[in-house]
Amino acid sequence: MMKHFAIDTLSEYGVEDFHATQTVINPSWRRINKELTSLNRKLKTRRANYTKLILAPELDEKKMAKWISAKATALEEVEQYEHSVANIKIELKEKKKHIYWKDLSKEDKFMNLPSSLKCFTDTIKMIAYRAETSMMGVVREKYVRKDNIRDLLVTLFKSDADLIPDEERETLTDDGQLILPKRKFYCRLTLDSKNTQNGLK
Repeated sequence: MMKHFAIDTLSEYGVEDFHATQTVINPSWRRINKELTSLNRKLKTRRANYTKLILAPELDEKKMAKWISAKATALEEVEQYEHSVANIKIELKEKKKHIYWKDLSKEDKFMNLPSSLKCFTDTIKMIAYRAETSMMGVVREKYVRKDNIRDLLVTLFKSDADLIPDEERETLTDDGQLILPKRKFYCRLTLDSKNTQNGLK
């Protein structure tokens, strides 16, 4: 429903400050952790390359020297990355993962999206979804193409129609002039179901 009826446009757009004591991820910790992830990935690749050389030793004497050199180089790379990973893990432990928003540097501070209307729009979305799901149950009994019911309802929702309310009987009637004939039956079906729920046939 959001896609077709732009419910999200009811939201308020803008920014506002976080509360001073709101905890956030420490940018320094995030940067170091990202570097650690990258180093671990590279270390894994180097270890795989070294293991491949160990498991497939060169038997040709003419190529033996090249294989030994490649193995030595691969081992050296593994040891270098292991050393780098060990150092950065120590550095990461010295950093707090979470800090207060007020303690962020000016360049690292970011704003929060306002949430004053979020509860209101979430309520509308929930009501709209439940209504659509309920109507699917009504139409499913008569509609042959079970997998296309939601598309049918979307078409009905977007179609023009003249709905005539009867306040005394608490019913809605559609004159059927503006809806395509093949959709008219299902529109009447949903209206009849709504009217029946109100205690009217």
